Amino acid sequence: MTTTALQLYAVQAGKFSAKPGADTVVTDLKSQGFAGSVIEEDGAFYVFAGVGSEKAQTEAINTLLIGKLEIEPWGGKTFSVELPEQFRAHVGSLSSIAAKATSGQSTDATQIADIETKLNAIETKDEAISALKEQLLAATSLLKEPSLENGWKAQQALLDAISSAKNK
Repeated sequence: MTTTALQLYAVQAGKFSAKPGADTVVTDLKSQGFAGSVIEEDGAFYVFAGVGSEKAQTEAINTLLIGKLEIEPWGGKTFSVELPEQFRAHVGSLSSIAAKATSGQSTDATQIADIETKLNAIETKDEAISALKEQLLAATSLLKEPSLENGWKAQQALLDAISSAKNK
């Protein structure tokens, strides 16, 4: 399996030296209907509350979260994730579309349908790759019916996929 790095941007809702503190923030985010995931990097536990393919997208998500959380998030943290080559472009595109959906911007139904078709065409035999494909298809399905709620749910599916890829 060939992997390649994809650079994305995240809304960082915290950085912790211990996972339990990060898990608490994720629980709080999810209880309020937002997305949240813990990503471990260099011995620290980052809480991501959204992802996008461009810094401006995560800054827009950040603006939505300010004042709604007990902590002050920061949009624009860059990070890289190694992904199987056949999923790289789809994760980037879905991140962009989900970021737009969470901020109430319109999304391109044709682009979403195209991503879904291409994801369904990918054959997977490896269990981890199959799980990644299912998470991405879940995000795609949610984005086919655009709403703020589905945008956040799609963000969660993407964060789960990214977390699985980074923490494996």
